[in-house]
Amino acid sequence: MRNKIRALILVLACAVIGASSAMAQPIQKPQSGTAISETAMHYTKMVAVDCATKAHMWTTAGCLRTLSESSRVMVSNYMETLEREGQTSFVELVKNNCAASTAAEQGTYPAAAMKSAFIECANTISDVAENSRLVPDLAHYELLAGPILCMSNDRRCRHVEHRLKQFLYK
Repeated sequence: MRNKIRALILVLACAVIGASSAMAQPIQKPQSGTAISETAMHYTKMVAVDCATKAHMWTTAGCLRTLSESSRVMVSNYMETLEREGQTSFVELVKNNCAASTAAEQGTYPAAAMKSAFIECANTISDVAENSRLVPDLAHYELLAGPILCMSNDRRCRHVEHRLKQFLYK
């Protein structure tokens, strides 16, 4: 488990500083000819407002609720893609291992528990994407994975927050 978390943080670190990766791309303002899905854009703005506008907001109930809602939508869309592409054996795995990441929509839970749930979900999606060759909406996936750095008080969080704040006035 620790190795997966380290691998996730390494992938995110590369994404945050602008390196490309097969599983994660940095959140960027759309360039001409490049588009972020409307859903990812909507949740990027919500996460920016609820989690990145002030220091130390990543573990607040409001931020966790927004991250949970974003996770639910991203996971649901990814499960639809898996099902549509005939990869139904992975749907239950994603559903079961990502369910806890949506808990803060329904109540208040400790930030440490939610961080664990986000890590479990991100790791599961990473494994499923590798095995199925079907990736989720990468910009939306980063909204699940990026906050793990911030919830861990990782110094690279400032880069995540900087990217998110670019969407506040779009």
